Amino acid sequence: MLGERIKSLREAKHITQQQLADYITVGKSTVGMWENEKREPDIETLAKIAEYFCVSIDYLAGRTNRMIDAKTWDKYAAKFESSYNARLENDIVLVEQLFHDLPQQDQQIVCEYIVPAIRTIEHDAIMKLKEYADDLARLQTYRIEKAIENEKSAD
Repeated sequence: MLGERIKSLREAKHITQQQLADYITVGKSTVGMWENEKREPDIETLAKIAEYFCVSIDYLAGRTNRMIDAKTWDKYAAKFESSYNARLENDIVLVEQLFHDLPQQDQQIVCEYIVPAIRTIEHDAIMKLKEYADDLARLQTYRIEKAIENEKSAD
């Protein structure tokens, strides 16, 4: 299972055994032996492989079909959220500047009608982004599983 997963991930990323070997500082033949289930990497190397492919060690070992563990998912989600929040903060500053340039009467209209609408749109957009991220994770898992199935049927 481990060798199949390493090979499928490597092929999905369109890299050679040599390129993977160079990244984790082993020989090309070592990667070949892993993929052919003749050897297994040590735990430190396994961690490097998992990090390189952005998957969990449990996924590599075949203990789960979920490619990204909850801790890793949370880390990437936090990075995305902080990046999104930074962009949102810049937009808010710009809107505030424009708002203060409006006449008093127009400011009142914005406060009564537009602000509640924006809050609804923002909430919906965040929900859509979360759904999109989940869809991407499922798609990545599906592609890897298909690659493994195709490889098995070719043998």
